[in-house]
Amino acid sequence: MSKDQVDKLLNQLDPTLKMIPIVWDWSKANFTQSHVDALQSSYKKRLLELHGWELQFEDRLLQLQNEALKRKEMERKELEDRKKMEEKKEQKKFAKEEKEKPEKREEKRNKNEKRDKPDKTEKVEKKEKKHEERMEDFREFKEQFEEKKEEVFVLAESDQEETKES
Repeated sequence: MSKDQVDKLLNQLDPTLKMIPIVWDWSKANFTQSHVDALQSSYKKRLLELHGWELQFEDRLLQLQNEALKRKEMERKELEDRKKMEEKKEQKKFAKEEKEKPEKREEKRNKNEKRDKPDKTEKVEKKEKKHEERMEDFREFKEQFEEKKEEVFVLAESDQEETKES
């Protein structure tokens, strides 16, 4: 690279760097205090920029953490409100049942028990019967299928023999 190209690159990177001479021959190097000061100021400027970015990052992180805490708090409040509403509904339902006559209450409980526990033995027996019938039908079908399959193989073999003979 030529000296002009190096100067051009240095100007693009940082204008303060152009004050520093490029040493082509170290025996003729001539650094002055102004060169050192320019380097120090450039370095300090970069440090300040990095510190600013760090502060911005920390601020954003704190902001996101606060938003997450607020969200969790809102969700917790919503859950509490839902629980309270459900408790109120249950209390109203219970109060309504208490007001009803004891006979009606007993009838309702009996109806609910019947509804919750239907007579399952008959249903289970019917299902088992149907299942057995279907399995029997399937076995018969499978036997017929095997017989047909054997017939087809025998016919195919005889056809092959006929084609070989002719």
